[in-house]
Amino acid sequence: MDNKRAAEIILIVSLVCFCVTHYFSGTNLAVDILHAGFAAALVGGLADWFAITAFFQKVFVFPHTDIIRNEREQLIQSIADFFTDDVLNKQNIKNKLHSDEINPSQMLIDYLTKFHGQEKIIKVTRIVIRKFLENLDLQTIIKKLEPDLRQFLKKDTAEKLIPKLVTKIISSRHTVNFYSVLLKLIKAILEQPIFKKIISDNVTEMMERYDSGGFMRETVRASTLNNETLLSLILERGKEKIEMMIAAPEESYSVIRKKVEDWIHSPAFAELINERKNILLEETDIGGWLYTTLERYRRFGMTEILDNIERLLNRLTENFCRNKDWQKKFNEITKKEVDKLVEANHEQIRQKVKEALLSKNEDEIVKMVQDSAGDSAHAIRISGSLVGGLAGTFLYLVAMFVEGMLK
Repeated sequence: MDNKRAAEIILIVSLVCFCVTHYFSGTNLAVDILHAGFAAALVGGLADWFAITAFFQKVFVFPHTDIIRNEREQLIQSIADFFTDDVLNKQNIKNKLHSDEINPSQMLIDYLTKFHGQEKIIKVTRIVIRKFLENLDLQTIIKKLEPDLRQFLKKDTAEKLIPKLVTKIISSRHTVNFYSVLLKLIKAILEQPIFKKIISDNVTEMMERYDSGGFMRETVRASTLNNETLLSLILERGKEKIEMMIAAPEESYSVIRKKVEDWIHSPAFAELINERKNILLEETDIGGWLYTTLERYRRFGMTEILDNIERLLNRLTENFCRNKDWQKKFNEITKKEVDKLVEANHEQIRQKVKEALLSKNEDEIVKMVQDSAGDSAHAIRISGSLVGGLAGTFLYLVAMFVEGMLK
């Protein structure tokens, strides 16, 4: 049984008992005491019934009733203020967000690992990147960038970057290993018959040009250094030099490296780079070349691009799930950004509560209050009848005692 029905039963019982005891009043002291108690219970119940009923609806012609409807806007404003300033104020929200219960990084990890979030993110990313690349207007972009790119290349960028790049390459430990392998390859080439034939042909051609310079040259050379002797000398000296360099590649490489470094930092090299760069800029359609290259890569390398992005996302996800420092930093950044959002949008809570309540008509507001607090309100009627009855009985006894004392 709900409180409303119980309050009505108590009120009816009080009315019936009041009438019965009133009929027999004056015949017995106990009846008079009960009559006083039931009268007070009836008055208390009726008073509380009026108060509760007046709160929810209009009561006959009495003023100051139907309070919820008449004070609807003020009531809604009070509810919005209560939620915004007391229940969900800025400090309460921030305290909750910064408590150990709220762990954004763990939420993200759970989403990625337990709810297939990683697969969903990768799937969406692939779709977005594919659509972005397919709809990317490369021609317009390159057309706008080409003047700035040419201006950038016309500066001394190449003259600075190329020496740095070459220096980095020749300073690498891998370059010495490559140099050692290259020397062994050259030695193997020198021992090939076809290479010996090439050298022999060049020596013969060179000697023929030398001999054509006069009879004395031919006579002196034929008597001291024929073609076979010269070829043998070249091959032997070359083999000895290569073997010496193979035996100590670091030493021979350091000499070559020093010469290369001197050359790439010389004014002559800078002048050569500048000259070649200007020729390249004048004769090359940079925009067309970029467009052709990028368009070909976009068309035939789409899968490769998407696969690389997927691998990157997988690697980042794995690192995030393992790295406590990343998680701590993510928590700090997330909570800091949420604090900013709370500061900037906290007043929206008041506005949203008001909008939600104002969107309901008066009857809906009354029903909402009745559903949430009506039963508790009717409990007041029960208490009013009981307290009224006890108070009426007590006051009647006091009055009788005083009357007896005065007599």
